[in-house]
Amino acid sequence: MTFYEPSSKMFAALGHGITDIDTGDIISIASGELVTTRIISIVKGKNGAPRRDKRNY
Repeated sequence: MTFYEPSSKMFAALGHGITDIDTGDIISIASGELVTTRIISIVKGKNGAPRRDKRNY
C-alpha cells in the first residue's frame, strides 16, 4: 500500500509478487490487512544483486 486516505477511503498501491523461497513459485494471496510499520534503514541494491538484511525476522 503506497497511499490511503481514510475519510474518502481512496488508496493507491505499488507492489510486486511474493515468491516462495523454496519453490520459486509466486504465492497466491486472496486477502490481507494493513499494519503500521517504521522504516529503520534503506540500503541500495546493485543490478543483479539485491541487498538482503542479515537480521532474522
